[in-house]
Amino acid sequence: MCIRTYTLYLTTPVYVVKAPTGIGKTEAIVNFAEEYNFSIAFPTHKLKQEVSMRLKDKNIKHIKVPELPLLEEPFSEKIEHLYNIGAYRTVNKFLRQISNENEDVSDFLQDLEKVKSSKKELLLTTHQRAIFTNDDSNSTIIFDEDPIPNLFPISQMKVSDLVFAFTKLQDNEVNKDVITTLQNMIMSAPLDIVQERSSFLLPSVKDLEQTIVEETTISSNVLGFLNCDYFLRKRIHNIDYIYFIQRNKLPQSKKTIILSATINESISKLVFGDKVTFIDLGLVKPTGSILQVTSKSFSRFTIKENQLEMKCLAENLMKLYNPDSEIITYKDFYHNGKKEEIYFGNTEGIDDLKGKNITVIGTPHLNPISYLLISVALGYRMGLEESRMEYIPVERNGLRYYFTTYSNDSLLKEVQFYLVESQLLQAIGRARVNRFPAKVLILSNLPVVGAEYISFSQKELMELMK
Repeated sequence: MCIRTYTLYLTTPVYVVKAPTGIGKTEAIVNFAEEYNFSIAFPTHKLKQEVSMRLKDKNIKHIKVPELPLLEEPFSEKIEHLYNIGAYRTVNKFLRQISNENEDVSDFLQDLEKVKSSKKELLLTTHQRAIFTNDDSNSTIIFDEDPIPNLFPISQMKVSDLVFAFTKLQDNEVNKDVITTLQNMIMSAPLDIVQERSSFLLPSVKDLEQTIVEETTISSNVLGFLNCDYFLRKRIHNIDYIYFIQRNKLPQSKKTIILSATINESISKLVFGDKVTFIDLGLVKPTGSILQVTSKSFSRFTIKENQLEMKCLAENLMKLYNPDSEIITYKDFYHNGKKEEIYFGNTEGIDDLKGKNITVIGTPHLNPISYLLISVALGYRMGLEESRMEYIPVERNGLRYYFTTYSNDSLLKEVQFYLVESQLLQAIGRARVNRFPAKVLILSNLPVVGAEYISFSQKELMELMK
């Protein structure tokens, strides 16, 4: 594989290498580890552990960021609540408090300290921790899979929850003026318009977090909102919600290599600017096969409106083209025979289905608010025409088809396709058709490059729905 050549001569802070799934990216990382010390960030702890086992098999010394152990109630509920409200300082404090009576937590904290005190050692960590915590002294970090979605976390809360939290915070005289101003800003914000959060100084951040923690009825990420970049007020079924986004950065003191099959060149250049070098290794001829039926979108909306018909159509298409296959789809759809832990949004790094036949059902659209907030966080401003979605002809990846998207060639459209394609390609990639003679059947109206397309007339589809 060619990745070795690129990593030896880093001249810019960020290198992005787009390589097909199953081409051997993880094996290349393991081989590099025989000669160099660096940090490796994985999307999940499970994948981190799998690579750790491969390194052990080769007797390659390394350390890894520990995973928080499973805790019994009420400890688990307490920690989940603290994470939900964004009280990360308090999580660490709470873990230290219970470590004297919980050996697993004590071991976790000790392992964490070993990581923090490590010097120039091969380190295995996760995307989340690599972005938000600088654990090590290594000068280079490799991200296995695309970290960009983790750089733009989006949260949602009810306005009523936020107002209640602010009311409690106003009891603290030191922060009262700032909190009152922020509350007025939210309550006067027009619906459906992205707002930039005002900058402010809080002289008592620790007291503010403690106030939120002590009020157990507060369950929204208020502390996250106080650290966001942009927000939008949305009314759904007469209930007002706040959606907000925070833009984060990769570790600034390190040179970064990103290895991914789904990363988007245009988005990468917007996120990383002129610091990025993008290398596309292109496609490879697969050992297996990919078939796709594009006649129905199998979107969440379509399934919700016609669940029985859509399920019947999916079953009949699987009988015709991919019987007895594993299924990857939405978390809450079609559980028969589907591995519960594998669904859209939770497929990265999963290797359990390699070499197996898979049917991927769905076009995994996100809430359009996500496209809007990410676009604004990237500096884009749009008007009426750019923000309207329509079912229109699209030319993309050398293909022409109809799709529900934004009317102009705007960043909104690029962000939408990037996020939807990433989820779809990650699901398809679990079969590892580049290396194994597996079959993947895709039921989605977003055409995938390299697939063999199957078309049906409306009459034929109606028969298959019976």
